[in-house]
Amino acid sequence: MKMYYIIQGEVLAKSKFRTDKGRNTGGAVIRAGGIIGEINLFFSYPYSTEVWTRTCCQLLKIEKEELLSMLEEYPTILESFRDRVQVLL
Repeated sequence: MKMYYIIQGEVLAKSKFRTDKGRNTGGAVIRAGGIIGEINLFFSYPYSTEVWTRTCCQLLKIEKEELLSMLEEYPTILESFRDRVQVLL
């Protein structure tokens, strides 16, 4: 499992489960400083979002084991991640 941190650029995230009958509608623009895929680090859900780059991007891929190891030193940030995941569910 992994997540991506956007260092530079913009991406467009859309649900794979479209109810718009193929029309190109909606989506979320995520900019530098944003995170993609963090919910998959805490739960074993398959990815349900497709992501396309809108501009030239620089992304940092973070594996689950690396993140959890690092966050042991920052328990308030780990708790913040867990709270964010609960809101998304």
